[in-house]
Amino acid sequence: MYSRQSLHIALLLLSDAFAWGYRGSPEPEAAVLVRVSNFLVFALNDVILFF
Repeated sequence: MYSRQSLHIALLLLSDAFAWGYRGSPEPEAAVLVRVSNFLVFALNDVILFF
């Protein structure tokens, strides 16, 4: 239980770091990475809350 929760938190923080790092970049790939990272942050918050 504890290791799964730690893994989810680590993925959440990593996704947040990617979204923050690529924010404002003009490349098209950066826009996709920001959207995917923000979705992962959204989804992992629910995973951490309910599981």
